[in-house]
Amino acid sequence: MVKEFKPYSDLWITSNKWFKNIEVWMNGKFEELDAPGCEKFVEEATKTFAVVSRFFRDKGIEPVLKIATAVKS
Repeated sequence: MVKEFKPYSDLWITSNKWFKNIEVWMNGKFEELDAPGCEKFVEEATKTFAVVSRFFRDKGIEPVLKIATAVKS
C-alpha cells in the first residue's frame, strides 16, 4: 500500500514545495536567493516529476498524469 501511495505523496509534496519556492524566487529579494539550494531543488523536483509521471502513465491514471505534467511544465 505504501508503494502505491508514494507517487501521489511525492507529487503532492514536491508540487507544494515548488509553488512555495517559485513565489519566493520570483518575488523575493535577489540578494537573498540561495542559488545552490535552488539548483538542487529544481534538479530533485525534475527527477521526482519524471518518476511520478512514468508511474501514472504506466498505470493509465490520466487525470493525475495531467496534473504532474502541468506542474512540471
